Amino acid sequence: MRCPVCGNRLPSFRPVTGNCVESLSSKLPDADVFFFDRTSRGILDLAARYFEDGALVVFEPSGIGEPRHFEEAIEISHVVKFSNDRIKSSEVPAPDSYPYLHIETMGSKGLRYRCQLEKYSSDGWEKMPANNVSSIRDTAGAGDWCTAGLLQRLGHGGADSLTSVRKTTLRSAIQLGQAMSAWSCSFESERGGMYQSTVADFRDAIDKIMDGDDETEICPDWDSSKTAPYLCVECGS
Repeated sequence: MRCPVCGNRLPSFRPVTGNCVESLSSKLPDADVFFFDRTSRGILDLAARYFEDGALVVFEPSGIGEPRHFEEAIEISHVVKFSNDRIKSSEVPAPDSYPYLHIETMGSKGLRYRCQLEKYSSDGWEKMPANNVSSIRDTAGAGDWCTAGLLQRLGHGGADSLTSVRKTTLRSAIQLGQAMSAWSCSFESERGGMYQSTVADFRDAIDKIMDGDDETEICPDWDSSKTAPYLCVECGS
């Protein structure tokens, strides 16, 4: 969490305050998706505002944090995605609101989900196995890539897009997210694949993973010159 050149601490998370939300409310754009992974009074107010406006509200907590905030976040979120090494499934109750989708990731064991939707309600938790890839270099950020794939398929059209989804479509969206997650593990750092792959290469790799082709070398040799330039606000390095 420090600059490797000057040693100063890098900027950390600062919670959005309720007063800040009030002043920004009239300036905020419409959105299909509202995503948050931490809670504060201001963030919850924003999530509630977009929930009322019909956006798909997605909560991806890394921990419980403030219990009251966590419970409120669950109630106003359509999608809740969490890792079983940080949060127990028993700590994530099914909300009273409808529709909802909960996803629990389990690392190399894949994931499981439960949902209550108009055209599909799961019978408790349903499991989906992980994908196999030929090389694992770094698992950091894999969960974020899974979320990105899921939202690419389900996020267009706001909450209505999730409400009307069928079982085959939902599972296909989750499988895309899992494939993207597996792909990212073949690169160093969370964004390594972004710096080393073209869109065409990325799509080809994802297709191969989803087809079960785990013998194909997905990741080229690491070339640090292709990473984004680093910038510290203190020393400019």
